Amino acid sequence: MSNVIDVVRNPLYDVNNILPKLELSDITPDLELRLKNEELLLLKAFPALGELAEFSQMINFLLEVIDLLHEPIEMICKLCKESSLAVLLIGSLLSIKQPDQYTWGKVCKGLAKLVKDDYFHSKTHRRILFYCIDDLSSHLQSCFYFSAFYPIGSEIPATRLTKIWIAEGETLEDTANKYLEEFVQRSLVWVSRRSSSGTIKYFQVPRVIHEFVQVTCDTEFLHVNPTNDNGMNRVVILPDNNNQYREVKIDHLRCFIASDLDRDVLGTCPYLRVLELRNSTIRDTILTKLYYLQHLGLRGNNISTLPENINNMKYLQTLDVRDTKV
Repeated sequence: MSNVIDVVRNPLYDVNNILPKLELSDITPDLELRLKNEELLLLKAFPALGELAEFSQMINFLLEVIDLLHEPIEMICKLCKESSLAVLLIGSLLSIKQPDQYTWGKVCKGLAKLVKDDYFHSKTHRRILFYCIDDLSSHLQSCFYFSAFYPIGSEIPATRLTKIWIAEGETLEDTANKYLEEFVQRSLVWVSRRSSSGTIKYFQVPRVIHEFVQVTCDTEFLHVNPTNDNGMNRVVILPDNNNQYREVKIDHLRCFIASDLDRDVLGTCPYLRVLELRNSTIRDTILTKLYYLQHLGLRGNNISTLPENINNMKYLQTLDVRDTKV
C-alpha cells in the first residue's frame, strides 16, 4: 500500500485540486498511470482529504485509514479488477457510508457474491453499476431511472426532471435537490451548471451509465422506444425513433414523454399523470380528456390555445407552454 502514500508526494499534480473534483470524465489514461486502484478508491471514499490543508494531516489520515481498512481495500480493488470506473463508483458509494470494517466488509461480501454467481463476465463496470444502483433506496432508484427519459449525452434540466418526480409521487420539492446531490456524490451524475444559490440547474449522466440505465430500466418501470403496448405504465420515445410508432392508446398509462415527433401518436390514455411533449404534434381534443394530469409540458408544440376544461384539471401542478402560439 505504499503507493497510497506516494500519491501525495507526486509532483505531477496538485492533490488538493484533484480530490474534490474527480469525476468519471477525469479518468484519462494519463491519470490512470499515476493513480493505482487503491489510491483512486481512497480519493473518492474520503473526499475530506481535499480539505486537509496540512501535508502532515493528510499523511496521518491515510495511515489511519490503511491500518483500519487495508483488508477490505485490497479485496474491493481485486473484485473491481482493472476497471478504474468500477473503483470510482465503489469509492463514491463508500463516501456516504461509515468508514469501518463492518460496513466496508459488507460491501466486499456483496461484490464477492456477484463474482461467485458469475455476474461479472467481461463487463466488470456494468456489474458494479448494478450494485451501486441497487444500493439506492427505492425512491432514489425510481428517480434515477427517470434519467432514461433523455437522450444519451444530453444536458438534463434539473427543474424539469424533478417536477416529473413530484408528479409521479416519488419525492417532494424540498427533498428533490437532496436526491440530485446524492447522485452527484455517488458519481452517478455530474453537474453541468449550478445556480447562483448553488443548486443544480443542469446535469449529465455519463454515457456508460446512461446506456446501462436505459437498458436495465426498460422493464415494468419504464419502456424506452417500445414495440408493443403490453403492460406499460411509462413510455419514452427518444428522438430519431419516432417514425415507427403507431398511435399509443393505453388505458393505464401514467407517463408519456417524447420529443420531435412529426405526427400525433398519443391516443386515449385517460389516467396520464405526466405528459411531456416537445417540438411535436398533438391534437387539442386529446388534452380535453386528461383529467388526472399533474405535469403538462408542451414546449415548442403546434398548439395555439389551451383546452377549455383546463380549469377542471384539479391535479395539475406544472404547465409549460413556452415557445408555442398560446
